[in-house]
Parts: sequence; C-alpha cells; structure tokens
Amino acid sequence: MTFDVRKRAAVHEAAHAVATKAYGSLIHLAEICVDNPEWCGRVCHEVWGAWENVVVCLAGAQGELAFFNNEWGSGHDLECAKRLARKVDPDYRGEVIQSARTAAAKIVRDNRTVISVLAVVLEHKGKLSDVEIDGVIGSISGTIRPGPSAPDMTPLGRAQRDATRRRARRDYEGAAFIERWIRQQEHQSSLL
Repeated sequence: MTFDVRKRAAVHEAAHAVATKAYGSLIHLAEICVDNPEWCGRVCHEVWGAWENVVVCLAGAQGELAFFNNEWGSGHDLECAKRLARKVDPDYRGEVIQSARTAAAKIVRDNRTVISVLAVVLEHKGKLSDVEIDGVIGSISGTIRPGPSAPDMTPLGRAQRDATRRRARRDYEGAAFIERWIRQQEHQSSLL
C-alpha cells in the first residue's frame, strides 16, 4: 500500500470510528491493511440504531471528501448504507441516505481535529484497540461532538420537510425574479 493510499485509508477509518463514537457506540478496533490492496481497512463496532449505522457507513466517504476533496474507497460502504436505510424507512431510502450523508458530513466537520489526529496514529500503528482509540481521543479533547438525530420519517415529518423545501425554492425563485427585474430597469435606464 503506497503512502497516499495508507493515509487515505487511515482518514477513512478514523472518520468511521469518530462517527461511531459520536453516537456513543462501542468500537472494538480500527485497522488499515497494508498487505491487501483490495481491502484497505475496517472498524469493528457495535452501533445499535439503524439510522446511526447508516451515518457511520457514510462517514468514511465524508472524511475522504473533507480531507482530500474526493473519495474512492466507499463503494462497499454505500451499498451497506443503502441496505440499512431500508430499516429506517423502506419507502424513502433515498431521503434517508441524503439525510445520513448530511449528518456524516456534520460529524466530520465538527470533529475534524479528532479525525486528523486519530488518522495519523492509525496510519503509523496500522491497528488500534478500543482503549488506544479512547486514549487518542482523550489526549486531544476528551469528547466528540454528538451526531445528529434521525430525521422524522413520519408522514408529518416528511410533509414539513417538503414544505420547507418548497418555501426555500419559492424564495430563491422570487429573489431571482427581482434580480432580473432590477437588471432590466438598469438596462432600460442606460438606454435613455
């Protein structure tokens, strides 16, 4: 495994680990693999809720995006997240995935320093136990900011989100109309 791939794998797995901790779940170990190019790493954890599991699955990709501006090692994670999203709401899996992706990005953004330091230690050691992970986190800040709660997937919750989106779109379209009108007025006045 090249240095860059090793570094990327460490960030990816550190983001999974921090997302797991953000929901107060247990981590048994985190590791990156130097011998197998097909499999770059893993985090063995126990996450109890379906929503939290979806967020944890998507956190690795969000970590790569935050630190490298792209992601490549997340195909399996996305497939896993899609399967788990059915448990959250089988009829609105796409919305669950989108909300979980936003939640994972927030966890990465809120805990960027912890992910960065944990990734450096993981890259150096290759494998960290739960005690070592807690020690690294404790040496930095002692706490990880919690992850966002699950969105309200009831019909009323979906209707409220849809209404908020419609209002935002209407506001955007209204502002665009006003801008066009102002440009027209300026153009007409410049012709006079």
